[in-house]
Amino acid sequence: MAKKKDDIQYLYNIPRLNIVFALTSVGLLLSVILMFADDYSREWRDYQREYRSKQIENATNELESKISELDSTQLTAIETKISEAELLVVEREEEIESVMDDLTSIEDDWYMIDQKYRFAKSKYDANKYSYEVHLEKNLDEEAEQLKIEMDKYSAIMFTSENEIELKEVEKDKANSVLDKLNIELSDSKKELEKLNSDITKIEVFLAKIGPSFANDYFRNMPMVDFINPSEKVIQVVVSDLHEDLNFLTVPRVDRCQTCHLAIDKPGFEDAEQPYTTHPNLDVYVDKTSSHPLSDFGCTTCHGGLGRSVSFKDTHHTPGSEEQKEEWVEKYNWVEPHHWDYPMYRADLIESSCFKCHKNQAEVVGAETLNAGVDLIKRLGCFGCHKIEGFTELRKVGPNLTKISSKVSKEWTYKWVKNPKHFQSKTRMPRFFNLLNSSTPEDMISNDVQARAIVDYIFANSQKESYRRVPRRGNRIRGEALVENLGCFGCHKLGDSYNTNDKILNRREFGPNLNGLGSKLNNAWLFHWLKNPKKYFPETIMPRLRLSDQEAADISSYLLSINNEEFDNTPLPEENEEALNELTFEYLKRNMIRSEADAKLISMNSIEKSEFVGEKLIGRYGCFGCHVIPGFENAQQIGTDLTEEGSKLIARFDFGFVDIEHSKEEWIFNKLKTPRIFDNGKVKQFDEKLKMPNFGISDEKTNALLTAIMGFTKENVASTKMRNLDSHELKVHEGLRLIQELNCRGCHVIENEGGSIIPVINAVMMKSGLTEEEAVSFYPPNLQGEGEKVQPDWLFRFVKDPTEIRPWLKVRMPTFALSDEDALIIEQFFTHASKQDFPYRYTEKTKLSGKILRDARMLVSNDYFACFSCHQQGAKKPEGPVSDWAPDLALASDRLRPEWIPKWIRNPNLIQPGTKMPTFFDPEYFDESGPDDILDGDEDKQIQVITDYILQLGG
Repeated sequence: MAKKKDDIQYLYNIPRLNIVFALTSVGLLLSVILMFADDYSREWRDYQREYRSKQIENATNELESKISELDSTQLTAIETKISEAELLVVEREEEIESVMDDLTSIEDDWYMIDQKYRFAKSKYDANKYSYEVHLEKNLDEEAEQLKIEMDKYSAIMFTSENEIELKEVEKDKANSVLDKLNIELSDSKKELEKLNSDITKIEVFLAKIGPSFANDYFRNMPMVDFINPSEKVIQVVVSDLHEDLNFLTVPRVDRCQTCHLAIDKPGFEDAEQPYTTHPNLDVYVDKTSSHPLSDFGCTTCHGGLGRSVSFKDTHHTPGSEEQKEEWVEKYNWVEPHHWDYPMYRADLIESSCFKCHKNQAEVVGAETLNAGVDLIKRLGCFGCHKIEGFTELRKVGPNLTKISSKVSKEWTYKWVKNPKHFQSKTRMPRFFNLLNSSTPEDMISNDVQARAIVDYIFANSQKESYRRVPRRGNRIRGEALVENLGCFGCHKLGDSYNTNDKILNRREFGPNLNGLGSKLNNAWLFHWLKNPKKYFPETIMPRLRLSDQEAADISSYLLSINNEEFDNTPLPEENEEALNELTFEYLKRNMIRSEADAKLISMNSIEKSEFVGEKLIGRYGCFGCHVIPGFENAQQIGTDLTEEGSKLIARFDFGFVDIEHSKEEWIFNKLKTPRIFDNGKVKQFDEKLKMPNFGISDEKTNALLTAIMGFTKENVASTKMRNLDSHELKVHEGLRLIQELNCRGCHVIENEGGSIIPVINAVMMKSGLTEEEAVSFYPPNLQGEGEKVQPDWLFRFVKDPTEIRPWLKVRMPTFALSDEDALIIEQFFTHASKQDFPYRYTEKTKLSGKILRDARMLVSNDYFACFSCHQQGAKKPEGPVSDWAPDLALASDRLRPEWIPKWIRNPNLIQPGTKMPTFFDPEYFDESGPDDILDGDEDKQIQVITDYILQLGG
C-alpha cells in the first residue's frame, strides 16, 4: 500500500523551505529592481535632463524673441510675402506645365519634319548616284529623267531644312522660357524657405527635444535604451593620445561631455557648471577651432579621470577653500589619493599648454605660463635644478671673479646675510635666518656661514685696477640722464613710476638702482657705465655710448643714493667656537676624528673661514647663479624638475605641515616658504633643507607653479604638437633673444611691451608737456617693423645703432651683438611680418623735370608740408619738437620702397594712433588728393612722393 504524503520523510522541512525560496526570490527580484534603479539614477542622467530643460527654455525664449521682434505690420508684410511667394510658385508651376506641353508638341513636329528630310535625302542620294552613272555611259535621256527626280527631292530637303530651323528656334525659345520659369520657381521656393526657416528650425528642434513620453521615458527604459536613448554616456576617443593606466598605455577616452553637454555649443556662456559653454570656442573645443574636441578631448588639457562619469571620481580640483567646502557638502568631495593625474585647478590650466608648445618662446593667450617660464629664467632656477630646455642658458647672477674691485667686503657680509634688507625687490634669495635656521644657535652659525662664504669669494677674487675718473660728475645732470636715456626700461629706482606690465615687471629686469651709494665705488661704476662687457663679457647690460662727462654725472647721481638703514646694520658677528664646529664638521667627512682634530688645530681663523666658505658655496649652490673661481665644473645641487609635473603624489614629503595633500599645494608652499617642510623635524646641519627664500609674491609664485606643473613626462604625438613652419621658427628664435635682451622694456613688439612709457609720460609732464605731446618721445613701436625696414639696414642698426630721431632722449643702446644674434633679430622682424627672405631691393626711380617739380610741390608747405615735422639731413623740422618725425634723408637706405606708399596712403591703418596725418582721404580733400597735380590721380601722387623721398638720401 502506497505511503501517504504526510508519511514521507524529508531531510528538510518542505513548507518552511518553500517559504525560504519564496522570500529569497522576492529578495532577488527586489535587488534586481534596486540595481536597475541605482543604474538609472546616476547623477549624469539628472544633468542631461536638466540640460534638456535648459535647451527647451532657451529655444522657447529664442522663438518668443524672434516672434516678438516682429510687430504686427512686419508680421502682416511677411505673411503677405509668404502668400505671394506661394501663389507665384503655383503660377510658375502652371506656366511650366503649359510650356512643357508646347515643347512636347514642337519636338513632335520637329521629329516628323526631320524624318521627312531624311527620307528625301535618302532618295536624293540614290538618284544622284544613278544620274552620275548614266552620264558616264552617255545615256542622256535616262539621265535627264533622273535629274528631274533629284530636283524634286532637293526641293523637299530645302523646305524641310527651313522648317527644322524654325522649329529649332521655337524649341530654344520654349527652353529659354522653361529655364527662366524654373529659376523663378527655385527662387520663390528659396524665398519661402528663408521666410519660414528661423522659426521653423526652432519649432522643429522643440518638437524633437520637447517633453513627451517617448523622449522622457520610453527611449530610456531598461531593455529598450540600447536602441536610441535620449540619455546616454557620450565619449570621445583620442586614438593618438595615450594615458598610463597601471603600467598599461591605452588610448585616451573622455566622457566629460556626458555632463558638460553645452561645452561646444554657443548660447550657454552665462549658465552655471556643468551647463556652460567653453570659453573661446574659436580656439578651443569647436570643430573649426585649433583644438577641436574630437581631436584633443578634455583631459588632455584639464587632467582628471576621463573614463568616469561621476563628479567625485573624475577628480575635479577646487579653485578655492570656499569651493572646496561647497563640494565637500554637495558632492562628498575628498582629496584624490588613488588617481595620479587629478584635474588642474582653473588657474593652473595653462600648465597643460607646455607639453604641446614647448618649442615656442611664448604661447599666445597663456600669460601666466609665459610669466612662469620667464621667472624660471630670471630667478635662475636652472642653476640648481636640471630642467630640460633650460640647460644652455647663462648664469643669471653677476660674475664674482673680480668682486673685490666692485664692492667692499663689509658690504658683502651684510648683503649675503640678508640681501632683501638692502634691496627688497632683489632676485638674490635669502639663505639665512629662515624657518629651519632661526634658533639662537642657528643665528650664531648663520653669521659665521655668511662671513665664511664672503671670505672665500674675496680670497679668490682677481684684482682689477681702474684709472682715475677723468671728470667730476654733476648729480643733477646725472638724475636727468637716468630719467631720460632709457635706464628705467630695465631698472627701477626704489618704487619709482608705475608700469603697465601684468605679472612680470620688465622694469625689474635689471637690479634696482636704489642704495648704490652704499654698495659701489666710483671708479668701478664709471667704467661699468662706459663699457659693461669689459668687466663681465657675458653681461646683458648694453653700452649707452656715454661720454666721460655723462658717465661721471650718472655715477655721481647714483652714488648719492644711500641705504642708511643698511649702512647702520652691524656686521655679522665673528665666533671662533662656531667656526671651529663648522670646520670640524666638514673635516671629519674625509678624515678620521684624530686627523680632523689635528688639522683643525693647525689652521688659523682665515684658513678655517675660507675652508668652510668653499664647502658652504658647494652646499648652497651659489655657483648655480654666479661664476665663482674653483666651482667651474661643480654639479647642480637641486632636484631634477624636468618631469616634476608628473611626479606621483606619494613621492612628496608633506612632513607635519597641515596643507592639502596635492602637488599644487606642496609646490606652491615649497616656492613660497622653501624650508617649511622641516617644521617639527629633528635634523642635523647637513640634513636640513637648503633651498633659499626668493620672497616672491603669490601671483609670481602661482606663475612659477603653472610652469613647473607643465614639466611632465607625457610624450605627445607629433600630430598634436604645435609644429612650427619656417616663418614661425624664426619668429620664436627671435622672441627668445628679445626676451633675453628685454627689448620690450622700451619697445612694443608683437603687441607686448613698452614698459618704459609711464616713466616717459611722468618725466615729460614734469617738464611741462602734456601726455599727448609726450607720445613723441616714446621709443618707436616696432609692430610690423619687418614690413617697414630693409633687413640689411636692420642688421647694421642692431649691431651699431645710429641716430634716426634726434629729438628722442631715450637712447638705443649698443648690445655688442654677434653677427649670428643680429641675424636672428633681423630674421625675427622679417618673418613676424611674413616678408620674404632674403629681401630683393626695388630699384629707385630718378625724378626729373615736371615730375620732380610736382613731387617738390606735394611735399611743400603749400600742400602736405612734410618737412614741418620730418627732419631732412642736417635741416631740422619747422614745427615744435613734440611733432618731429624721422629723418627722411635716411629713408632710401632704411625703408622698404614698397612700404612707403602704404604708409602715405593710410598711416593709421598700419600704426593706430600715429600722429602722421592721413592726407589721401576725403576728410582732407574733396577728391582725396589735390586736383591740380598729376590730374588728381592719388596713386601717381603717392608714387612720386615715394620716389622723391627715396632720392633724398642720394
